[in-house]
Amino acid sequence: MQNLGQPIKLTNVSIHGVAGKAVRPGEKGEMWSRFVLSSDQAIFHRITARLARAIEDFAVQDGVYNRLDRADIVLLVIRPDNTADLWLDTAAVMHEITLKRAGPLAAGTVMFESELADIRGVWFPFANVGVKDRILCIIRQGWRFGLLYDGNAKGDLSIEDAKRDLARPTDQ
Repeated sequence: MQNLGQPIKLTNVSIHGVAGKAVRPGEKGEMWSRFVLSSDQAIFHRITARLARAIEDFAVQDGVYNRLDRADIVLLVIRPDNTADLWLDTAAVMHEITLKRAGPLAAGTVMFESELADIRGVWFPFANVGVKDRILCIIRQGWRFGLLYDGNAKGDLSIEDAKRDLARPTDQ
């Protein structure tokens, strides 16, 4: 398995969170540095539209432009120095699953949706995500969407938490 292409390289991607509510100048507010949302939640569309616009603006500043609304999987990996890799449907995707059937499963065996008991994790094994990085991922599944943003405020990104949350964005 490998990635389907190369990421778009971005610089000066300074996203560190999202305002949790409206505030006036000088007022204290809250910043969300980690969240998981689904398109079933009203705030999803407002946040996703603003994040997509910000990412598109960063891309334009670096001389590239791609519309995020046409991608099924948008993965943005932001390094501590604010450089970033933007993957638009090109990062290899791995699903950690539990099967309904018992016994061993040979490599190359065709699997059907009816055989899946649970999807326990979703990840991008060749996107080189490190524990110091920040990640943003928007996944489209049919007519529903999921959004994961982890601003990694503690500097120790939990990849296991991200895998779990990407597998179940609509359970949040």
